[in-house]
Amino acid sequence: MFTLLCICATLVTSLYGVSPETISYTDVLLTAHSTQERTRHKDFYYATIKELARSINPDQLPQLGEYLQDEDVPVTNLLQVNADPGNETEKVPSDLCSNHTGLILTQAAAGDDWAMAMLDAAAKPDSNIMGGQLMWVGSYRECIKTRAKVYPGLQNETEAEQLFEGQYCMAFLPLTPGPVQPQAFGASTPGIKIGVCFPSSCSGADVTALLNAALETTNITFRVAASTCQEKKQEYTDTAIIVLLVLSLFVAVMLMATMYDIMWVQMPKWEKEKQRSAEDVKSTVNIKDVSQSTEQTPLLMDKDAARVSRSTGVAPQMLLSFSVYSNTVKLLSVTQPPGSISCIHGIRFFSMTWVILGHSLAFAMSAAQNMADYSARATKHWTFQAISNATVSVDSFFTLSGLLVSYLVLKELSRNNGKINWLMFFFHRFWRLTPVYMLVIMVYVPLFRYWGEGPFWPQGGIEPTNCEYWWTNLLYINNLVNTDKMCMGWSWYLANDMQFYILSPLIFMPFFYSWKAGTASALTFLLTTFIASGVISKENAFPASMMSNPLKTMDFMLKYYMKPYTRIGPYIVGLWVGYLLYKTDCKYKMSKTVTLLGWAIATAVALAVLYGLYDDANGHHLTVDAAAFYNAVHRTAWGACVAWVVFACATGNGGFVNTLLSWRAIIPLSRLTYTGYLVHPIVMYVYYFGREQLYVFSTVDVIWTFFGNLVAAYIIAYVTSLAFEAPMMGLEKILLKRKKS
Repeated sequence: MFTLLCICATLVTSLYGVSPETISYTDVLLTAHSTQERTRHKDFYYATIKELARSINPDQLPQLGEYLQDEDVPVTNLLQVNADPGNETEKVPSDLCSNHTGLILTQAAAGDDWAMAMLDAAAKPDSNIMGGQLMWVGSYRECIKTRAKVYPGLQNETEAEQLFEGQYCMAFLPLTPGPVQPQAFGASTPGIKIGVCFPSSCSGADVTALLNAALETTNITFRVAASTCQEKKQEYTDTAIIVLLVLSLFVAVMLMATMYDIMWVQMPKWEKEKQRSAEDVKSTVNIKDVSQSTEQTPLLMDKDAARVSRSTGVAPQMLLSFSVYSNTVKLLSVTQPPGSISCIHGIRFFSMTWVILGHSLAFAMSAAQNMADYSARATKHWTFQAISNATVSVDSFFTLSGLLVSYLVLKELSRNNGKINWLMFFFHRFWRLTPVYMLVIMVYVPLFRYWGEGPFWPQGGIEPTNCEYWWTNLLYINNLVNTDKMCMGWSWYLANDMQFYILSPLIFMPFFYSWKAGTASALTFLLTTFIASGVISKENAFPASMMSNPLKTMDFMLKYYMKPYTRIGPYIVGLWVGYLLYKTDCKYKMSKTVTLLGWAIATAVALAVLYGLYDDANGHHLTVDAAAFYNAVHRTAWGACVAWVVFACATGNGGFVNTLLSWRAIIPLSRLTYTGYLVHPIVMYVYYFGREQLYVFSTVDVIWTFFGNLVAAYIIAYVTSLAFEAPMMGLEKILLKRKKS
């Protein structure tokens, strides 16, 4: 970019020789670079600069055009005077922007520090271009802290006046022909991104026009498609103000609820504990330790406290639903009710960790200066396959979801002689997911733009359409309708999970009455998803892995990856195994031979799914038919492996695996899985968008970044759970008198 500015400077300084006695800004530009001329005409020069720099409609551009025509230099080469105003790449820059930009060049030639700083802040071509380093950032901080100052008189006699500030802009030069609308970050369109420092009086269109004017004078065929400038201060929109007020209300209610809980509920209980301990240390305290409480344990444990709790009424109980203290106690509880499948907590946590690991690399790739080089090296290591194939981590969640639905609902049907409240069956799931989901969207979309700054920061918001189609998220159809404009791109999983939940009675109800009917229903669904996945993959010639052919990534995501009819396989397997656990009551004895054989098969299949694409990732691509077969069955196969782990652990055949997955310390982290999934991409957006320089891939950096993202995501997930998730679950229990099954 510095080269482009130097071209502009060369054009200007080549025009030296026009008499400075006129009041033309053109003349000032032409004589200012000469120290002698500045000294000889200093009073005139500074007065003219002051006047013209503040002028909104100066007459200098026509005079410059006349001069250039006299010199046989086409006007359009410099300022695009005859350009099409409807084309952003050909727009004439505003007069004020042109004047200020010219001032930078002349003052830099004169050696002024602020002008030199603005040129210095512009990006220069970086190294590793052949390795894919086509984003040249420059110095964002140096640019925005620069102040353009001129002296009306002698420098030591007058006080400097500030004309404008430095404004950081990112220009995009596409390397492919045709109209291009590059994304603000991680653009899929190949091109060069260059950071430049322009006056704050310039708009993005002005910057584009000036840069293209400079490029017109060279043999370079590339043109700037668009320029995005970073505003130093953004005014809060009406929507943002409303959201802040709503958040303030939530905070106020949480504070009141916590104070009420501690002063009127917990302190009397603590006082009684203290009195009883003083009376008889050896006696058994009737009030259980809070560390042994569960989500089903009442807030007040002893009989007296229970009477107080019942007498408080609905309104105080609703207020207590927002108590930070009580909700934290429930969240940190490590005990579980009888009959729980404890290994599920470990699978949830490690699967969420896996998702964050995969996203940590995926999100960083578009902001890394050595992405191409690193990915080429990484794919040669077989261990990297666990990251490149991390998408099956989501299939673990589908498997667990189906398993729990089948297992818990079949137990309830058995207790109630085959009866179930279907309205509550569907409403509870909707209420469990939706309030916190919509509240996160409410906070994230209007406020994200105010959470950071930097050369990559999307000041217009991270969502392309500002979630114009949010209602598709509310109805859980965002993976089917307007998928290319999806709000919160990672929410496709929630849509699939809800759709699978709605379809689940078609499988677990036949299982309740007949294992043959249930098996037939499950096999029908599995066969359908196998055929749909295989046909879609073959018809579109999709690779077995998204990393095998990046050009097909978007089609792969929209047509295959997000669709319910290609992802339901693991959920069906989960429903099936949930039925087996229900029928066996989690008490199924297997011989050591059968147990070892089961673990061996599950391990072999899981390793084949994860590491079987090593050759494909290193240039030996699968045929279209082989890739179609892999895409048709590998997710269901992975779900079967996860289902085996749950079945073996739940029936006492898990050994040390069950010991690890059932570790009590994991339980609180497992409870944060849902909110963690909702917020972890937002945490990564803030980190990667807020950087002032490009990310550099290395083994140490990747590991460090992953752990940072993991910890930050769970901290934000904890806050989100206390503010949105836990209160809504508490309100459901109070208002609907819902009991835990």
